[in-house]
Amino acid sequence: MNLVTTEILKTNEVKPGYFLHDYNAPLMAKTSEPGQFIHVRVAAGPHPILRRPFSICSAKEDRLQILFRVVGEGTHLLSKVMPGEKIDIMGPIGTPFKIEHKPAVLIAGGIGCAPLYFLALRMKEANIPVRFYYGARSVSDLPLHEEINAIAGELNITTEDGSLGKKGLITDVLPDRLTQDFAVYACGPETMLHALKKILDAQGISAQFSLENRMACGVGACMGCVTRTISGFKRVCVDGPVFSSDDVVI
Repeated sequence: MNLVTTEILKTNEVKPGYFLHDYNAPLMAKTSEPGQFIHVRVAAGPHPILRRPFSICSAKEDRLQILFRVVGEGTHLLSKVMPGEKIDIMGPIGTPFKIEHKPAVLIAGGIGCAPLYFLALRMKEANIPVRFYYGARSVSDLPLHEEINAIAGELNITTEDGSLGKKGLITDVLPDRLTQDFAVYACGPETMLHALKKILDAQGISAQFSLENRMACGVGACMGCVTRTISGFKRVCVDGPVFSSDDVVI
């Protein structure tokens, strides 16, 4: 893990309220793996005190990329930082996905697409077939669907309002499409992972879940991001954020 003050190379509002940031971070880019995150100091001043965690969306050569949605003061401040300005980042942090060399099913809900997009990029490099399932409230909450469509062998989209893809929840289309022939990876809101775990358990299938718990310190000291597992409470920041679906209790 590294702590650096670096330059923002590029910002892009890909959907209303959704931003991609590219940072100049050569060492982090070289050592980052899908499923890990960085902890960002969102403003130069003393407020807000706490950093914000963001899943790594891609890492290549000297560039590290994150995707975030403006939901509060911290992300609002971060969205105002412009290319050429400096920013303080820490990472990469956390346990990454373990890539299995078999056809993959990637399941994303909303902003949970970020680590799975990174994972899909790595799988494409390794010639691993990918089926990507991506659900959100509406087309305006699918910030990377065009980029995912360009690299995944198959992209299935659901929106709750029917504005793109099939109307409904992403878990509505999954029960008859998950088998032992696929390695399954997922990231999204707890309600989605809860519904997905029921489907997986009913079919005797394990998956890798990336959790999105709120964090404070980001390095395992404060115990503010714990999640319940079958072996007790674990820290999402350093014991995760990737866990086996067999282990988590959600």
